[in-house]
Amino acid sequence: MRSIPLAARYLALALGLAALAACDNKVPTATGRDLFPGGSAPISVDLVLPASDFVLRDTVYDFGQLHDVPYLVVAHQFDGALEAHGLASFGDFPDSVAYPAGGTSTESYTFGTGRVITQIDSATSTPNATPVSLRLWLLEQSFDSATVTWANASDQGGNPVAWKTAGGTLGRLIGETTWTPGDSVHLDTLTWTIDSAAVQALATHQASGVAVTAATAGSRLIIRTLRLIASVHPASAPDTVVPLAPSSGKQTFIVNAPPPTPPGVLRVGGITQARSVLQLDLSRPVPACAHPETTPDCPSIPLSDVTLDRALLLFTPVPVTSGYRPVSTATLSLRRLAEPELGRLAPLAGVLAQADASPALFLAGNDSSFRLDVTSAISSAVQKDSTSISTALLIPPLQPGVPQVPDVGYFWFDTTPRLRLIYTLPLRPTLP
Repeated sequence: MRSIPLAARYLALALGLAALAACDNKVPTATGRDLFPGGSAPISVDLVLPASDFVLRDTVYDFGQLHDVPYLVVAHQFDGALEAHGLASFGDFPDSVAYPAGGTSTESYTFGTGRVITQIDSATSTPNATPVSLRLWLLEQSFDSATVTWANASDQGGNPVAWKTAGGTLGRLIGETTWTPGDSVHLDTLTWTIDSAAVQALATHQASGVAVTAATAGSRLIIRTLRLIASVHPASAPDTVVPLAPSSGKQTFIVNAPPPTPPGVLRVGGITQARSVLQLDLSRPVPACAHPETTPDCPSIPLSDVTLDRALLLFTPVPVTSGYRPVSTATLSLRRLAEPELGRLAPLAGVLAQADASPALFLAGNDSSFRLDVTSAISSAVQKDSTSISTALLIPPLQPGVPQVPDVGYFWFDTTPRLRLIYTLPLRPTLP
């Protein structure tokens, strides 16, 4: 075995210590900007653009009317403002019934009691633990479901016919029931039991239908189609009960004030299925320095030349007034418009972003923003050299052709959204 002199060993040790000192403890896995060659350190920029820098135009379109929705709204002093009554008519009763059941002979009959049944959409009704009293009235005046309003029973051909009493000409109170949120027995089913005189009035059209009103202040409920189930007694067997269920006729609701359309507000959803259209400008350059706000001579660079790490659209919610605020969470979707030049008729294309909007955002005193992540949408657009994107903010349908109406509430936003861009500038290393 070859031996190493002691002096040589001390020399090797000294050289090793010197090398470590020269490295200043910098190991291959260390991090930090000082480890990059001059001019090659990546620079990230966090930039928030005001609407004036990226929104070319905005428009709000409505795609529905109060009488087009497949539900009834009943409200009483909701937010101290909104009143709403549900109106319903029923189809014709037959002149006779088959008796005995399944037999071929028919007989005249007399009227017994009846039931009016509906379901409450508890997810979109006032989230209130207090039971709500709901009243059922006979209507003494006919109405036109396509033109009826709080003031007028009909308005066909420009010839309005006023209600004798605003909100519907109510006749006799024929039933009252209570909805208790969270009731595990009746669940969300409402039933009014009505007397034989009320059944006869509806069957013979002495009454034009019924009206549903709320008697509990601060309530706003959504109910489904009203169904009438009547009991009749065949002439030859007056003690026998035969159920009859006429078809549901025209049903709608009326409100004491239409949904407000304030200027300077982007509206989404609600009775009119509103959508807000925004054209986003991608042609403007962005700052090419780490701190553009404190760098007077900060150069600019096209958005297509940076690495876009994240892009967020930030909307400022606006408190909704007149009793039309949302009471349930809804999914808001940002869709691309395929042919924006068609305006209101522009077809929707792919989904660019979507997120859930809480009703708490639209209460007075809220200071939170609603955010949509549009990173992929903007990255894809700039890679294709697009200078703008036309978009629509809306509540998407639950299924094709069926509008998702979370409630009668609207989602309002200020017309000055912001765009937050987090991006990395291109590296330009200094050559030795």
